Amino acid sequence: MIVQVTAVRRDLLDGNEEIFIDGPGIYDGDRLRAAECAPYKGIDTLSFEPAMIRLQHRGETESELVIPYETKGTAVIRSPFGEMELETELTSFSRSPQEIEIGYRLLQDGAEAGRFLLQFTLSPQVQGQPA
Repeated sequence: MIVQVTAVRRDLLDGNEEIFIDGPGIYDGDRLRAAECAPYKGIDTLSFEPAMIRLQHRGETESELVIPYETKGTAVIRSPFGEMELETELTSFSRSPQEIEIGYRLLQDGAEAGRFLLQFTLSPQVQGQPA
């Protein structure tokens, strides 16, 4: 189903907050796919699998975050400058038909390299509006 998506990324270490998706997306209950808004470029896909959450970004850079519900996972970031791999750890998670919230940490060599909160707000696409 086509939905209106607003997604906010909060950096919990430095307090920065940014809207990275604000537009139409496709959501089937287990997978959300939407284009990032300016100045970002790319397509984000958020998948809910039985043992993990998977967040993929395809654009100028590519990244894939695998965040298991129970254990640590991996984040792989690929750019023209090379590839970086970090550990991921889920810190909070909630999902309803209208909202998705994912808190996670990034770890490098066991030390915290980042702590983020992603909040997705979903509403039905109004008929007659372009998708």
